Amino acid sequence: MSPNDQTADPTTVTVRKLDPGGAFTVPPGQFAFLLTEEIVTVPADALAFISIRAKAKFRGLVNVSGFHVDPGYRGQLTFAVFNAGPVPIHLKRGQPIFLIWYASLDRETAVKKDGAVHLGIDPELEQIRIEITHSLRV
Repeated sequence: MSPNDQTADPTTVTVRKLDPGGAFTVPPGQFAFLLTEEIVTVPADALAFISIRAKAKFRGLVNVSGFHVDPGYRGQLTFAVFNAGPVPIHLKRGQPIFLIWYASLDRETAVKKDGAVHLGIDPELEQIRIEITHSLRV
């Protein structure tokens, strides 16, 4: 979660793992990373598309991380979201917010993800969040 105006040092914000049924809030104008509990597998002859449910969109939650998953990808998905609405958005672990659907390709692609299963939030994303926070404060 990006810090708000009451957080003096944006580098002190940490990742929080929620207990089952645990909840948190994305305040208006704030940014957060959400990690899926599911491990997704996209075959090399398919492409997956993601979208956010209408109820979350209508409250102002915007997916800013992209809308597809590459052929060959295996792992958890990390979504970058922004609360563009005027009120806090309350989210709960396990809440179904995103949809995914697969489209078959006419053949297996030669340009596919081919590596280890992706688990957790990439540590480089934390640096990006800090950079975004600093640029928003300037």
